[in-house]
Parts: sequence; C-alpha cells; structure tokens
Amino acid sequence: MAVATKIKKNTEPLKIDFSTIEKVAIEELGFNYKISISCDDGDINLVAQQKELSNIRSSGAITAENAWGTENWHANNLDDTLNELKKLSK
Repeated sequence: MAVATKIKKNTEPLKIDFSTIEKVAIEELGFNYKISISCDDGDINLVAQQKELSNIRSSGAITAENAWGTENWHANNLDDTLNELKKLSK
C-alpha cells in the first residue's frame, strides 16, 4: 500500500502529471463518491457529493446557475468528470 502524498501548503492548486497516475478508483459512499487516485509516489483520496443532492448542499447553492437553484455546475458536470477520471487508469 502506498503512503499518502503530502500536500504542501501554498497558493498553487494541486497539479498531478497524468503520466504519474497509475489507477483511478471511484465508488459510491453514502451520499458521496470516494475518488482514489493512485500515483507512482502515493495516493490521493477525494470525496465528491452526488449530483442529486447538490442543490440542497452548500456547493450547489454557491454554483447555482438560475434563481431557483435547480441548475448548478456540479450537477451538470459530475458525470463527465467522473468518466474522464476513470479513463486515466493505466
């Protein structure tokens, strides 16, 4: 089992070179998705909320695309993002 990668505190966003990614695993975990990215120097574990509940959670409210809050970036892009992540596995 690989040791978790330490993220340094700085103002730069986390960047992962695609060539270092060995495996991407995505599984449903309660009301969320657990996303595990295994790189040659360690693992990165992320959690993303399911799109169906995003309108009632803070990230959905922040990214609302209409006055009713029924459309948001997260719900509109989650499926495509997860599919693209799956393609990164070697």
